[in-house]
Amino acid sequence: MVEQSENISLPTAKPEAFDVETNATIVPEQQTKLTRFTNLSSIIRGVSICVLLGVALIASQHHESQSSASKAFSALSGTAHVKELSIHYTNTTTKTTIPIQAVGAEATVNLGTAANYVILTKAGISSVPSSTITGDIAVSPAAITYITGFSLTADSSNEFSRSDQVTRKVFGANHAVPTPSKLGTAIGDALIAYTDAKSRPCTAPKRGITDLKGETLTPGVYCTDGGPMSLSAGKLYFIGSSTDIWIIQVDEGLTIAENTEMILEGGAQSKNIFWAVSGAVTLEKKSVFEGILNTHTNVAMNTEASLNGRIFAGTAVTLIMNTITEPSL
Repeated sequence: MVEQSENISLPTAKPEAFDVETNATIVPEQQTKLTRFTNLSSIIRGVSICVLLGVALIASQHHESQSSASKAFSALSGTAHVKELSIHYTNTTTKTTIPIQAVGAEATVNLGTAANYVILTKAGISSVPSSTITGDIAVSPAAITYITGFSLTADSSNEFSRSDQVTRKVFGANHAVPTPSKLGTAIGDALIAYTDAKSRPCTAPKRGITDLKGETLTPGVYCTDGGPMSLSAGKLYFIGSSTDIWIIQVDEGLTIAENTEMILEGGAQSKNIFWAVSGAVTLEKKSVFEGILNTHTNVAMNTEASLNGRIFAGTAVTLIMNTITEPSL
């Protein structure tokens, strides 16, 4: 096991850096000299240098150099294999150093057919007009009459309805076949996704986090370890690549305060942020939310709050002049 390591400054001449889409760069380890590790023999036993070079070579083929920055391999542990490899990059604008998860990345949460809907609930959806919803919305086992405030018009097939507030279709469990069976499957898939996300072991360095104010979340699984969670003020940052995964487990309710905002950096995408919430969720006035919101109970969006992602609710969703945008698949 490596007993001690130090970050090694890299030469600035002709750096072979690659861009991580945030003004930040990582310089491949081919330029480093691993001469300052104090127990080289343990490293050789634990992992082949070829593996390290291979990781950097693959990554460098997907990015172009735009600026130079500092980097370091911050941890190598384990005697038979690399247990954790952590790469850091420095944001040249903010001068902050952020860890990037490079090995053992979290697997995505499979939404199944629930991914066909931007809002999917069991008990109902109500709107105080006018909301703007991009995607399909549905209720099941509740009937279409439990979708209110949308001025629905039934399609001639009676398999779905339409609303000026929804860009695509509106479904209820009492629509004509095959709608009922499709909705039943989607509700089941949403529950499976919730159970998967909620059961993942915590991997993020910050455990027991309850207030997200000012936090920067790198990829991983975050847990409240009991109790509610909130974004009480300001901004929450997600920093990672377009393939990185975040899972946030909340054991009680989730409250996103008025005028707060979630910011995606480095290529992070809302479709890869999964919220598994045991209690009720409230998005206060003009808040901006990112991710797949999956809760056992209800979601209340107050005036002009917006969400980029999806909502799966065990009971109902209430809207007041909101904007909900479906992420790309």
